[in-house]
Amino acid sequence: MRRAVALVALGALLVCRPPLRADPGSESLRTHASVARPSAETGASARLRPARPDPILAWLRYKAVRIDSLDEGSPPDDLMPISPWIDDAAIVALGDGTHGTREYYLVKQRIIEFLASSRGSCTVAFEGPWNEFLRIDDYIQGGPGDPDALLRIPGYFFWEYEEMRELLEWARAFNAVRAPAERIELLGLDVYGSVESRDEVLSFLAMVDPAARETAQKEYGCVGELLGGSACAPSLDSVRRNLEEKREQYVASAGLKLYLRALQSARVIEQARDVTQATSFQANQATRDAMMAENARWIQDAWLGGKELVVWAHNEHVGKSPWKLFGQDGEVDVESMGLHLKSTFGTSYFAIGTSMSEGSFIAYNASSSNPVAMQPVTPDNYELLFVRSGHPIQAIPLFGSDVPDWIKGPRRLRFGTASYWPSEFNNPWISLPEKFDAIIHFDHTTPATPLPK
Repeated sequence: MRRAVALVALGALLVCRPPLRADPGSESLRTHASVARPSAETGASARLRPARPDPILAWLRYKAVRIDSLDEGSPPDDLMPISPWIDDAAIVALGDGTHGTREYYLVKQRIIEFLASSRGSCTVAFEGPWNEFLRIDDYIQGGPGDPDALLRIPGYFFWEYEEMRELLEWARAFNAVRAPAERIELLGLDVYGSVESRDEVLSFLAMVDPAARETAQKEYGCVGELLGGSACAPSLDSVRRNLEEKREQYVASAGLKLYLRALQSARVIEQARDVTQATSFQANQATRDAMMAENARWIQDAWLGGKELVVWAHNEHVGKSPWKLFGQDGEVDVESMGLHLKSTFGTSYFAIGTSMSEGSFIAYNASSSNPVAMQPVTPDNYELLFVRSGHPIQAIPLFGSDVPDWIKGPRRLRFGTASYWPSEFNNPWISLPEKFDAIIHFDHTTPATPLPK
């Protein structure tokens, strides 16, 4: 069981990097993270007094898994100690501490490569729209398409990166030499993209039931205006109900996968209606997270038949505790997708977050994507403690009966949002083990690389 295996000592080769850079005008990270300095002493007592042990350093050196490389095709030895953590997982969630950090994308590709190679296949559900990611998945299965064009999804600047294009090209090459059951799949679990969903449903019905297509087209008359706030009637749910009632007939005619594509597309249309008709931004975001959790459960159950699913989304979505939202009603808690999935799967939902000590990332400010610096740490931040290990990249387990109080917190942990300005909101107080089961921490990060215009 993964909880017991966390007690095994973990080691790997040392990776060297330049010292961390201090933020101008502030104390360096190393100074913040250091233990208290003893007072000056002279004579034999000073020479004989042993150095005070650092329990945080000792725990990190014993527990943390040092990740040696972010390069595609690297030997998997450094990731092997992580595998037992997720052996019992129905869903493994990979969180992004920002929506634009290069190293976060690269480490996830390594994890996907490791899982696909060691477990025979790997299906990843992204914080992205169902139907647009069906086109992406068609491409990595060997279909036609331009990966840059496929990644340019309106409202999702955080997939329009060269790092994502590299993932697609690698997955396509990986799949090209494997049987269908051993391939990687890249799917979407978000609730937007209703026009593409409508087209998927109508195309499927035109093939299997032209009369039902005519009825569906009338019900979906409002869909093109959904994101503009147009009110779609509850009666459009009848399209999905018809698909469910005629499942046996439609599967016999078109096959299970095409049927499931259409069925989920019909559900996404309903979800897009409900999200856009929410009465407040808080209700909008709460509905979105609940429905992304619903979609993750559906993919894991209906699409995969109960096999392990990997979810890739922002830290605040995959975390197992509520996330904070500042709106017209002040500070409110939003039940995250991860909280919903924890309620369903219990300890079989395993959430892995990401964090950095210092670095910059891409954010979407002033209608354009530009690099921004992560705000400086405070003395209360978890990140100051993580640097003590000396590991430039490390995976830190947060579960088990021996989690120390300094891990339990609460302490602060920074994150970057799509539109980012340094603030208290982006450096909240949290209990790390309540939010994640593990975290991958980087001493230093760099911005992701936007695709050419």
